[in-house]
Amino acid sequence: MTRRPEMPAGARASVDPATRSAPARASREEEAQRTLARTAVSRRVAWLACGAFLLTAFSELAVQHAVEIPRNIRARQDEIQKTGAARTSLLPRAYQVIDLLPSADQVRAVRSFSQAWDLLNTRDRIQQYTDSLKDASELWQKLSPYTQVVLTGLLGGGGNDVCVGRDGWLFYRPDLDYVIGQPFLDSSVLQRRQQSAGLNAAVDPRPAIIDFAHQLRARDIGLIVLPVPSKACIHPERLSSSMEVAVGAVQNASFGQFKQDLESAGVLVFDPAEAMGAVKADRAEAFLRTDSHWRPEAVELVASRLAEFLRRKSSLPEGTAAYRRDARTVRNLGDIARMLRLPVDCSPWTEESITIHPVTDPAGRPWRPDKRAGVLILGDSYANIYSVDGMGWGSSAGLAEQISFELQRPVDRLSRNDAGAWASRAMLSDAMAQGDDRLAGKKVVIWEFAVRELSEGDWKVIPLGKQ
Repeated sequence: MTRRPEMPAGARASVDPATRSAPARASREEEAQRTLARTAVSRRVAWLACGAFLLTAFSELAVQHAVEIPRNIRARQDEIQKTGAARTSLLPRAYQVIDLLPSADQVRAVRSFSQAWDLLNTRDRIQQYTDSLKDASELWQKLSPYTQVVLTGLLGGGGNDVCVGRDGWLFYRPDLDYVIGQPFLDSSVLQRRQQSAGLNAAVDPRPAIIDFAHQLRARDIGLIVLPVPSKACIHPERLSSSMEVAVGAVQNASFGQFKQDLESAGVLVFDPAEAMGAVKADRAEAFLRTDSHWRPEAVELVASRLAEFLRRKSSLPEGTAAYRRDARTVRNLGDIARMLRLPVDCSPWTEESITIHPVTDPAGRPWRPDKRAGVLILGDSYANIYSVDGMGWGSSAGLAEQISFELQRPVDRLSRNDAGAWASRAMLSDAMAQGDDRLAGKKVVIWEFAVRELSEGDWKVIPLGKQ
């Protein structure tokens, strides 16, 4: 089911008597401008606010000079002793803003409009620069964790990428933006995203997915697309009590059209929302409370339903392997809670305990991907959770392992955290370009990605075997 954003509290919906149609809802910027226009600030409050801002800004600058200049002097002395030359600048990192400007050689090398656009599009470099300033800031490092404690523990706020829900649930803000945002296939939305992303990016997911399916079909390989709903899709009631009556997953308004367009082009889509809803109904939680990923019970039920789907839609023979599952308890603090960077002794969130079921082969060894398998899984962190030990939730119990267990046959896997719109396809293309044909002997490719990629991912077309 899809649900559009609700009208803000206090807003009134009026109807034009001539057309009897509701006017367009004001944007957030327009609402902010109207609010500011109605806000009166006394001269004294204005001076106090400006003074506090200037004091904060110059205090930060003074502290950084006092810390970084002596540090840079020591670094230069060490360089002189070791190499005879000093490369480190004495100036604090803030002065490196000049490095954001293109060099004369870069300007002279421009031969086309696209090259000029790429040179002038410094958004990523500016973000890296501001991130480096934050990482180097002494005041930020010392005060930020305790400021965040006040914002989250006392005021119920979150962070740039964190939204605090009900009953201590945490949400990854881009997941929420996908649900409540504008339809990702709307022409104006696609145009705006394209302008923001640059000429070399692709924002419409359909051409890339259909092209990938055609490339696989040329080798007599089927494609199953597996868009995994986010926590905000499955658990909207943990954000607002008004959503407790929601039935099914809450999706972006364009998701239905997206599925229909792919299926019309002959691409199989397996929507795991129903299985995840069944897990939610059974145990009230299909997602980890402090993490952005699904619980192991959801992974296992989705793997079981997907295996049934594969048997109906593909010509895979019945598996004869003897994979087994064991039980293991894991405790960890979720990735969203760690984003808040709260001091351990002040954090209201503690580690969660779950039970995973690692898969072993007939010899009792941990499951491993098999390049000779007839099924290849491409995925992102939703596939890696419970597979990659470094994520903190155990290993050998993720999506590929559970599908392999349900099919009782080997499975191959290529996955990388984040960038599900293109990263796993790029891994496949790179491997094939280097002579490692990961599609040899394959009958089915399952492409898993987080559903938020539909509204924010780079959906570039990637030819298999070359880039």
